[in-house]
Amino acid sequence: MTENEKQSSNISIVWDFDKTLTPQDSTTELIRYFLGNETKGFWNEVKAISGVDSKAPIDSISTSEAPVWMHLLLEIAIYHDNKEKIELNEEQFSSLIAHKIEFYSNVPKFLKEIKNLSNKKLFKDNNIKIHHFIITAGLQDLVSAVFKHHQSSDFITKIFGCRYKTIKDKKGLVKKNIPIYCMDKTTKTRALL
Repeated sequence: MTENEKQSSNISIVWDFDKTLTPQDSTTELIRYFLGNETKGFWNEVKAISGVDSKAPIDSISTSEAPVWMHLLLEIAIYHDNKEKIELNEEQFSSLIAHKIEFYSNVPKFLKEIKNLSNKKLFKDNNIKIHHFIITAGLQDLVSAVFKHHQSSDFITKIFGCRYKTIKDKKGLVKKNIPIYCMDKTTKTRALL
């Protein structure tokens, strides 16, 4: 095997996003965009519908919260001035909310420095690559928009999270947003595979 044919070894670092890389909850910030400071009422409704009670034993939880909050979010996702539905995608999140979500101090610098270890002699000699993955129970497109806003997306190999698909009418207006993947605390482990 020649030097160029050496198989690469990978070091994968998996991060949560909300309250790990950022002090905020990105989904709550998006809900705040639509409802103002009524976010507590939104989350109380999610808990009531899903049957989640923090005092109840874990086996009594009737459902995952992700499909519930994703459904409720798509119902409130409208432009304030004309009541037109908003496409729940990275482009919209970039313009509406990404700039309001901040990282903890030095997070982009920290991620970059770890990623750049792949360029050090020891790593190069052993063909070791470092990858950052984000696995979030929040919105994948929103997290991606935040990284792009902070010019930090080059450090991230892949982001996994909740996703919508938008269906438009013949005029190109948003007909509906459909949750196509719901990530929660238990399904996060599937993204590792």
